[in-house]
Amino acid sequence: MIGDYNILKGIIQLIVIIAMTLLFFALFSKKTQKLKKLFPLVLLFVWIGVAIMVGIEYEFFRESSVEFSLKGIYSLFKESLPMSLIFGSLVFLIKFRSLRKNQISN
Repeated sequence: MIGDYNILKGIIQLIVIIAMTLLFFALFSKKTQKLKKLFPLVLLFVWIGVAIMVGIEYEFFRESSVEFSLKGIYSLFKESLPMSLIFGSLVFLIKFRSLRKNQISN
């Protein structure tokens, strides 16, 4: 039963990361389409969103409570960075390539 929960939790986190990346990409690509500005901006907001999601998961679904201090917030950001970078970057790069192809064909 616990294994099923962990798989479901991972799938939900992945879906949320993909959805946030697509949302922030659509939002910020209207303002700038330069990779150097768009990439860090989108991933920063995705990282913050994932950290909040992990904090909510700790608060409601795990026995250990999140410590609302600088150290607790730091640990949430530290824990959420790898999944934000890996999955957010992949989705971002796929979407960015699609945007560039559409610009070239027009």
